[in-house]
Amino acid sequence: WQIPFNSELAIKSIEEFSLLTRFLGRFEQIHPRVYVDAAHNVAGVKLLHEALNSFKAEKIYLLMGMMADKDITEVCHILDDPRYDFITTNVENPRAIKADDLAKILFSQNPNQAIKVYLNNPQLAYEYGLSVIQNRPNSILVILGSIYLLGEILKFRK
Repeated sequence: WQIPFNSELAIKSIEEFSLLTRFLGRFEQIHPRVYVDAAHNVAGVKLLHEALNSFKAEKIYLLMGMMADKDITEVCHILDDPRYDFITTNVENPRAIKADDLAKILFSQNPNQAIKVYLNNPQLAYEYGLSVIQNRPNSILVILGSIYLLGEILKFRK
């Protein structure tokens, strides 16, 4: 007994499987010049930082919200790069660090970054980030720090 091979069906099945199992939020472009990355720990942030080094953008705005139990100080140290400016926001999770506390740690670790705004509402933070890059053509916005934050952003992205 032999099952006939249908190459067209096989290709379609592989494509559908790939779409269904693709990990969303791993340096995914969600809008022109806007990316989300699930980097939420030291290893993930190192990989993201390496990926961002290949971008020609003059300024990279990082919209961040994190869980308080992560190594936030080390994450902030990795992100000490003059091209980065930060926007911090709250994340709807009892384990999350508050936006203003995250901003304080960022300030202490990265004193050379120029704009550090925190907004307690992720949607407002995202809209602010979009407005900033619209006025700066050679810039990008990257959302990172928490899978929970990515979920919130992806609900109302423009």
